[in-house]
Amino acid sequence: MLINVGEIINKSWDYYAKNFKKLLPMMCLLFIPNFVLGLVGIFSLYMDQYAVTGVYILVNNLVVLAVFVASLVFTLWTSMALAKNLGMIVHEKPMTAIKEAFSNTSHLIWPAIYTTVLVFLAVLGGTLLLIIPGIIFSIWFCFSYLVVIFEEQRGVKALKESKKLVVGRWWKMFWRLLAPGVFYGIFFLILMNLFTYALEALLSGMPLMVANGFVNGILSALLSPLTALTTILLYFSAKENPMQVNPVIEAEKK
Repeated sequence: MLINVGEIINKSWDYYAKNFKKLLPMMCLLFIPNFVLGLVGIFSLYMDQYAVTGVYILVNNLVVLAVFVASLVFTLWTSMALAKNLGMIVHEKPMTAIKEAFSNTSHLIWPAIYTTVLVFLAVLGGTLLLIIPGIIFSIWFCFSYLVVIFEEQRGVKALKESKKLVVGRWWKMFWRLLAPGVFYGIFFLILMNLFTYALEALLSGMPLMVANGFVNGILSALLSPLTALTTILLYFSAKENPMQVNPVIEAEKK
């Protein structure tokens, strides 16, 4: 039987709490791109105020773009290494060392990128036609990223494998993805608002904006394993409980 919403929330929190210290280095790595982008953003604003020629502005924009792309790639790579270890936790196996986790996922960076692009284009195309097809496609292909990581399938094959896990139980998947996401989303907003109120009592203007940005990055990094676990738990449950195929229908297809 497919894992239910209560089990997803309870298990994700249990795995997260029990392995928090082991996951902390990965969470710190996830915060680094946010920190770097924050510093680059501040520097860029400073440069925009004092740059007097188009050359300086161009160089400034190119540097920001390069750092932004590098940060996205690093975040993606770190997320894949984290997902690998979260998979080990779910299967109650020892986590791999950070260096090994990165090494084991380095060859999946490009497949993950272009598979994600395919999913984006499919969902965007469905949304442009009508909103409903876009929603349907987003649930069909919600596991494509995990298929790349755990099964090393890529591109259209990853999308097909994800759809295979969803077809026949779309509403069940939709609810199991939505409810934990809303639950932890509310949890995140409560924490963020508490920190924001505390910062507003101490800071204002630009310092407040910068501080809020960094706090948001820290909280996002700290909660990323928790939210990732909800999808990973559902993915493995779907793999372990495939839809039963009607042999008569399959024979008719052939």
